[in-house]
Amino acid sequence: MHGSRLQQYWLLWVIYATEFGYRYTGDEYWPLIEVDIPGWQANEHRQQLKSCFKKFANTYAGVTPTGRWANWFTIIAWPITHAILPKYLQLQFARALHAARYELAGIANLTPAAEGRLLSRHAFNVSRRFEELLEQEELVGRVLLAMLADTQGSTHAPIHAPTLRRIVRDLEQERLAREYLKETRSYISEY
Repeated sequence: MHGSRLQQYWLLWVIYATEFGYRYTGDEYWPLIEVDIPGWQANEHRQQLKSCFKKFANTYAGVTPTGRWANWFTIIAWPITHAILPKYLQLQFARALHAARYELAGIANLTPAAEGRLLSRHAFNVSRRFEELLEQEELVGRVLLAMLADTQGSTHAPIHAPTLRRIVRDLEQERLAREYLKETRSYISEY
């Protein structure tokens, strides 16, 4: 695998790396890729992968990772951020959403960043990585809005509908997360 091939197929690399970001468990990111991609040499390809994500951000208005975690992990922050809500953070997200349900029900028309800040105020006993995800206020707010909104008929949904369905489907695989989401949606729909 040569560097020029990474740049030639930059969009495919963004997609592929983002899928690993979604499956990321908080441990090591690079060994996942090294096992799955023959010829992958992390030292050689990491910076090239980051440049693929920067190109994606510029071309398609992708999210640029921010916050302490993104400043510390300047490369893996890109695929994990674009994974939107990695599986290992989904229960914590559902718990915080559930804790915020009373305040969410009484507020309309907040910006995604304001929604993200609101969720952050209700996130207790969470992992450091989840706290760092919450620093991405606009992204978190968009996920929150998408999970609570009926976006099926909307052409301006904050998250691509099939992506949101996948996140929700995976989140609902865990009983407690499923209950948090169901109760939150039910309470807010009554308001």
